[in-house]
Parts: sequence; C-alpha cells; structure tokens
Amino acid sequence: PQTTPPHSVGWRAAAANLSDLAAMGAAPIGLTVGLSLPGSTPWVWVEDLYRGLTECAAPWAAPIVGGDVTRSPLAVLSITALGRVEATQAIRRSQAQPGDAILVTGVHGAARAGLELLLKYPPGRRPKRLTEDEAAELICAHQYPRPRLDAIAKRPPVGRVAGMDSSDGLADAIVQLCQASQVSAQLDRAALNLPPGLEAWVGPELALDWALYGGEDFELVLCLPRPAAEAWRDRLG
Repeated sequence: PQTTPPHSVGWRAAAANLSDLAAMGAAPIGLTVGLSLPGSTPWVWVEDLYRGLTECAAPWAAPIVGGDVTRSPLAVLSITALGRVEATQAIRRSQAQPGDAILVTGVHGAARAGLELLLKYPPGRRPKRLTEDEAAELICAHQYPRPRLDAIAKRPPVGRVAGMDSSDGLADAIVQLCQASQVSAQLDRAALNLPPGLEAWVGPELALDWALYGGEDFELVLCLPRPAAEAWRDRLG
C-alpha cells in the first residue's frame, strides 16, 4: 500500500504479462485474471484494480476474456496474457550470434529509483537534486511501466532476433541471453541509457548499479546484426 495503490497494482500486473508477449515478438489477444481477496476488501479497491488492468491493456486491444474470483486471507492477483506470433517471427533467447549488436529500448534504473522515492520521501517531497518532473517520471516508471509492444509494432523486416525483457534487470537479461545462445557480451558504460537526473541525484556508481540490477523496467533487450539493429533503432526514434 505504501508504494502501489490498487490502480497501479492492476496496471503493473497487466504490464508485466504483456511485456512477456513483447519479449517474444507476439501480438496480444487477451488477458485472464485470477483474483483472490479477503472478504473485507473495499469494493472501490477492486474497481480501481480492474480500471488499472483495463487501461494498461486497452491500447493493445487485449480485453479481459476470463478468469476467476475467490475469497482468500491474502490478496493474490494472477494474470495470463494470451498472444500470437508467426513461428518465423518469434524472438527467442537462443538466437544471438557473435558480432551482434545489443539494442535496448528505453532507460534503465528508473523503476528502482522510483521505488526509492516512494519508500524514502513523503508525497510532495523529493531530493533537491531532482526536478519535480524528473521525480514524477521515476515514480511513474515504477508504478506504471510500459509494455514495449510499441517497439514490436515498429519492428523492421529483419530476420533473426534474440531477446527478452529486462524485468529482472538489464544485467540479468544479458547474462540469460548469453547463456542461452552460448556467446559472451561486452557493454559500453557510456552507451547505457540512464534516466534524466539519476546520476546527479545518487552519483554515477549507484546509478549504474540500479541500471544493471534494479529490475522492473520492462524494457526489451534485443540481439541482432548491427545493420538491422540500427534500422530498428531509427524506427524507434
């Protein structure tokens, strides 16, 4: 409750599962919702939860198509996202090859920074080294992550692509891709895209730590031949 109101709970649950579809290059079909709640849960809490779910999924035409609601001593929300992708277009972790470029959408470290703000600063307060807009963007990154289905929609006509999302951290995603593809990777620190204001707030070392290991940014980490990566990057803008 301190960091995640019910609207955000619903949004994040939908976003995490839609992100898994994006990570395989799939288009959404719909969501199923399994919800267990104590009998004392206020009805407005349930309404806000479902509002967050539907608002996150609406831009991708992914309606709630089924599920179940039960009574439980603990609140439990379980989402299944259904999608489709042609076998030749599926993005898999095992397809990276030596010489590939690593294409990463968005910034990393924002969700971890947003969590820090929510835990350490009361509403309306912020660190002096962050502007109001920067602090708001970081909090939004934590409470309202975007499934990067937009990046999949802008995919150019390229062939082999390896990839996954960075929900468990950028470093974890790259390690898993390397292990699945039996390759190694080198990262250029200067090329890592950090949120505006993060280094000024926490310093370069902690900012790098949050970018690599903070998790929950739900961006895509893609490995593919450099010309194809550059063409995709140009489409993303």
